[in-house]
Amino acid sequence: MSTISYRKLEKKDIGKFIEMRLNQLQEEGAEPLFDLEPGLNEYYEKHFDDGTFVSWLAIDGEEIIATSGAIQITASNMGVLLYMDYGFEKSSNFMQLKIK
Repeated sequence: MSTISYRKLEKKDIGKFIEMRLNQLQEEGAEPLFDLEPGLNEYYEKHFDDGTFVSWLAIDGEEIIATSGAIQITASNMGVLLYMDYGFEKSSNFMQLKIK
């Protein structure tokens, strides 16, 4: 039986992170009208490098099995309700945490 461990995203993980993000979008019904990978790679590398994107990974053995991410959060229709339960508010296209 393996143990799940957690660690912060490293630059070497960005490719796998993007692959998982693309799979998530397809599972949520996104139609792949064009190749999103180059744009996502540029976006995540930029925000990873400047420190405005942070992600934690769940690792089972050597395999990344789950990710999280924090920047100006976007959420699926299903995810919006979850974020609102934890104090986020919908603001145009993003979810924002209102710190009081």
